[in-house]
Amino acid sequence: MKKFIGGKFKETMPEHNYILNIFTTKEWLTMLNKADSNETEICSYFTDNALGISVGVSHAIGDHAEFEIKYEDILENIKNENELWKLFLNKVSGDSSKKVWEK
Repeated sequence: MKKFIGGKFKETMPEHNYILNIFTTKEWLTMLNKADSNETEICSYFTDNALGISVGVSHAIGDHAEFEIKYEDILENIKNENELWKLFLNKVSGDSSKKVWEK
């Protein structure tokens, strides 16, 4: 949560920077644990170099706010033994012999 609330997760639009502070840590944990389900308005997505989340917000401020963290900033959180992550990292890197964070 430290990387999310006060750290490396960055809003993609500066006007959404306050949104991380409108929920408690406990509320964020509950919502993030239910992400990508019908129980919350939080969805995850992948870019070429970052993991993102989209959070539902009011229509007046854009319907959703997006936050991203670079894969290199969450290396210790990626479960390398998980087959889905292995496939994803290989696909993103374009080379099955390299991890996405290798240069």
